[in-house]
Amino acid sequence: SDPGIPRDPKVVVIANAIVILVVGFILMPFALFHLYLAGRNTTTLEALKGKIGAHDQSVYRNLKQAFGPRWWLWGSPLHPARSGVDQTSKACDPLLASQSFDVERGQRGS
Repeated sequence: SDPGIPRDPKVVVIANAIVILVVGFILMPFALFHLYLAGRNTTTLEALKGKIGAHDQSVYRNLKQAFGPRWWLWGSPLHPARSGVDQTSKACDPLLASQSFDVERGQRGS
């Protein structure tokens, strides 16, 4: 009934595809940069100050700390919320920072 809205489904599909591509091209560098930062266990502010990798453990451990233990849910917005802090990390616990601690085994070293 509205003369300004196209009725042809092909036009609607093409218009939607163009919008999706434009938004995707705009957001892709942002998403890739922040995935890189998560893999290096670095915040945006630390990256701007040139402190990339100050808390780096390994890419897998960093992503596990940021997104949770179940890697297959990392891309899902529906997994349960977490605090984002791994309490076994030396960077997060001052008591562990002063001692040797094996994160994989969950034991204190000698």
